[in-house]
Amino acid sequence: YQKNAYRRIAVQQVKSLFKNHQQPQQNHEITAQLNRLLKTVAQQTYTTEQVSPLSGTQWLNFLDSSANTQTFSQGPGQILSDLKRCCIQWIRRHQ
Repeated sequence: YQKNAYRRIAVQQVKSLFKNHQQPQQNHEITAQLNRLLKTVAQQTYTTEQVSPLSGTQWLNFLDSSANTQTFSQGPGQILSDLKRCCIQWIRRHQ
């Protein structure tokens, strides 16, 4: 239970970000916050050297491969409206 506490905290943070997200002009801000959150969560399991340099397609591919999914690189993870679900799914499923 304690081992996965960081996952529960991160899921609550994602939910909070989306709860407070009201304006379309906040899209860039929330995307940046979610990206930072996912990188922080990834660094709980992977090394900083593995995670920090990733961006763009490489980052999306990493998110997919580490959670055995394609929702970031080929699916709804590319669209902000579905990003909340994708982020929560990755936080819960990454290995």
